[in-house]
Amino acid sequence: MTCWPIRKGVLTSLCDSLGIGFDERMLRWEAGPRPEDGLWAKYWYANVHRSTGFAKQTTSDRELPVHLRSLYEEALPYYHRLQQLRITA
Repeated sequence: MTCWPIRKGVLTSLCDSLGIGFDERMLRWEAGPRPEDGLWAKYWYANVHRSTGFAKQTTSDRELPVHLRSLYEEALPYYHRLQQLRITA
């Protein structure tokens, strides 16, 4: 995967807000697992282990299952609040 250009601006802004230096090497990495991934890596990190940089996430056209709609409605206000606080480039 290649670096999605807008990510540099977002990552730079994040580093600035955290008071840490930005380094271009943060945008690309070698594919594969890391020792610090932890025991859960084999269950959650397959895409991360294949990646070598940031890429735009593709979206799904799947319908939300009926049994998850109440959870969606409950989480939506939190999502909107977090969206207001997001870092943009």
